[in-house]
Amino acid sequence: MREAKKNKTYGLPYMGSKSAIAEWICSYLPPAENFYDLFCGGCAVTHAALLLKNYKQYIINDLNPASVKLFCGAIT
Repeated sequence: MREAKKNKTYGLPYMGSKSAIAEWICSYLPPAENFYDLFCGGCAVTHAALLLKNYKQYIINDLNPASVKLFCGAIT
């Protein structure tokens, strides 16, 4: 089993963030054209996936649209 790296942070900081395991999660994702993060929260996994540049298109969604807007505004 691959271990998560804990020296880099991803996405927006908040309680419950997947930042500590974002690289580990991405290491198990299959190759594809589209990346879907349906419950993105602070977008930690999306951020890690963006840096890997393994996908052509990224689709993110969350119950709280404010976090999605904030993340998208921060990366553009």
